[in-house]
Amino acid sequence: MEKREGCSASKLLGLRESKGLRIWLIVATFLSIIANFIVVIGCMSPATLPLHLYRVDRPALASALSNISHLNLTELDSPELPDSWYWGMSGVCAVYKAEDSTHCWRSFPPTTGLDELVEMSLKSHLGNASDTNDTQPVLSAWKEASSISNINSSKKRTHFITSSKGSATLAILSLLVGIGLFCISVASMTERFKEKPKLWILYLISILDGSMFLGSGIMSILAIKSSFCSILFSPKAESLNTGLLDGPGIDVLFGGVFLKFAAVGILLVGFLIVVFLSLMFAVACCAACCGGERRYYIDADTHHELVEV
Repeated sequence: MEKREGCSASKLLGLRESKGLRIWLIVATFLSIIANFIVVIGCMSPATLPLHLYRVDRPALASALSNISHLNLTELDSPELPDSWYWGMSGVCAVYKAEDSTHCWRSFPPTTGLDELVEMSLKSHLGNASDTNDTQPVLSAWKEASSISNINSSKKRTHFITSSKGSATLAILSLLVGIGLFCISVASMTERFKEKPKLWILYLISILDGSMFLGSGIMSILAIKSSFCSILFSPKAESLNTGLLDGPGIDVLFGGVFLKFAAVGILLVGFLIVVFLSLMFAVACCAACCGGERRYYIDADTHHELVEV
């Protein structure tokens, strides 16, 4: 019995060969590559808009700027601006819900500042009309508000650009490593591959892959928090609704991170054990909370103590 447990542990660690674990590694790596690719192409075009990482609503952003800069909200919250801006790893998109139109600007990664983004949105939406006197007050108001609120300071811009580029770089490296790991793993299953790479070596590569993709996700969060969107979290903004919402891309990203780590046998088993124990704990808590209380009272006729459950 002890020998079997030792063999199982060595297989989960990749120290001994296991065809089933090698197949699972291939499947998990393939799925993680898909997730990685989905994240990378987010907001490249209107077609990939649903894969965005974050969304910022114009009314909330305008309200925050107005509260901090003390400028008139009507000057900032112009209908000529999009209802929301969407950030992906490959660009930024502006969505006008009333007109059902979307404008995207491809950039890998997007490091557009607030003033530039407002100007680009006006030009894309109005074309040559964006140079008229009707839109200049809007652009001037946003520039003045961003200047007063100091959201375009060189320190914040540097941190935002560095984090964005770091996130994009790690995502691409993770994608390349994942593709390489998948090709090697598939090739090792064929008879032509005489000397198969040890399973534990493939596990180490998968952990490296997952660590890079995890780093990409963390740096993506740091980037958006250090951008002009950080004003939404300022106490001076006095906004109950921050207007900053995570998109499906974030869920896909961390789902891909999970798959890259779950490709390792021992980590997958550890995760399943944690999930099982969490479920058991949840069931126990529900049972304790839903249990009925016992109430005691005296029957008036018989004078016997009765119990009501």
